[in-house]
Amino acid sequence: MIRRWVGASVVGLAVAATALVLPAVLPSASPVPYTAPSAVPSAASPAAPVHPAFPKLVIAVADPGNERHGVETTACPTCASGSRVQYVGQGHALVVPITSPVAGRRTLTIVYESNGSRPLHVIVGDQPTVQLSLPGRGSWTEPARVELPIDLPAGDTVIRLFHPDRPAPDLDQLIIA
Repeated sequence: MIRRWVGASVVGLAVAATALVLPAVLPSASPVPYTAPSAVPSAASPAAPVHPAFPKLVIAVADPGNERHGVETTACPTCASGSRVQYVGQGHALVVPITSPVAGRRTLTIVYESNGSRPLHVIVGDQPTVQLSLPGRGSWTEPARVELPIDLPAGDTVIRLFHPDRPAPDLDQLIIA
């Protein structure tokens, strides 16, 4: 009889242990309410990293700090800076150095003048050449604009504007935002 009681006790303990474990493993009929973490950082939370803001860059292409390779500046009363760069293309180029505080996807706006459709190649840093076909406004005094997305690295880089064998439009301004 003692054996039976011990055996029954062991089975009873196993059933009791299972009954105690199962509610913790199986979903209950009444779920425990979930509290989302607070959006307000606590005093113990580390501060989020601060990234410098990207300031809008407005560059006059006629600026003497730009590298001119066979191009010239000319007066332009309708241009934002009062002058523009002409004779871009046919192997001539303009190289514009820029410094960006942060890397990222930006929009490069090229402000140009042309009396008809002209090609322009653009290289930002060491990225592939972007080939543009720019419609002119039919006038060398009415500015036109084209926008293209660029990946701008942080730090110093250059933007090259050229065409290897055809005349490109005259250039007024570059705007990076």
